[in-house]
Amino acid sequence: MLISSMVPSARDESDFPGAGEGELVDIFHKAGISDAEGEALTFEVEHASFEEWWEPFTLGVGPAGRYVAHLDPESQASLAEMCREELPPPPFTMSFAVWAARGSARSHGLVPGAGET
Repeated sequence: MLISSMVPSARDESDFPGAGEGELVDIFHKAGISDAEGEALTFEVEHASFEEWWEPFTLGVGPAGRYVAHLDPESQASLAEMCREELPPPPFTMSFAVWAARGSARSHGLVPGAGET
């Protein structure tokens, strides 16, 4: 999200279906899984260096990475420097939250043969 906050044309995962609070549960409900429950999962990733954090973007990982990978080398270097200025000195830890959902397709007859003996 750091890159997309600095460069609005660089998309991130926040536009993906299920990326917002409650959206995965809604998707499950629309699929007929009425007992769906959602929760936030949080985790942290420690980066020993800025380069360790930056490299996946240069390889095109994720929407922001696709944006970075298509930049010319000068623009990549400029964006990398902007990011370096925004991040704390290494080593640094990044915290993330993702949405998860669970429910039972079997209990709702959505799995062929479920419940047959």
